[in-house]
Amino acid sequence: MTGCRDFKDCRTPYKSFVAVTFIPINKDGTASEMFYEISLDPNQDSKIITINDGTAPKTLKIHYQKETVLISHQCGSTYKYTLKKITSTFSGKYRIINKELSILNDSEIDVQIYF
Repeated sequence: MTGCRDFKDCRTPYKSFVAVTFIPINKDGTASEMFYEISLDPNQDSKIITINDGTAPKTLKIHYQKETVLISHQCGSTYKYTLKKITSTFSGKYRIINKELSILNDSEIDVQIYF
């Protein structure tokens, strides 16, 4: 018999997306926070998204490192992602909250970007 004994055996502590929150620095009520979940491609080492905030479209590039992790011999492997850096076409500051995209220490937000 092959495969997992039950669903619990195959749960992975790693997620395959980055949760990004854009926070306006000027809190005068003219803009609200924007939230995105950006899925990561295991065949790439970066992900580019385009953000339209009402002005000219801007791009955000998330660079990451992937590592193969064996869950179990029955279930096989998964990927563990580590965020490396962020580049963008707009001015702003960012903070990476969780470098390793782990569900175990998930704070719902992995990256905050202030603009």
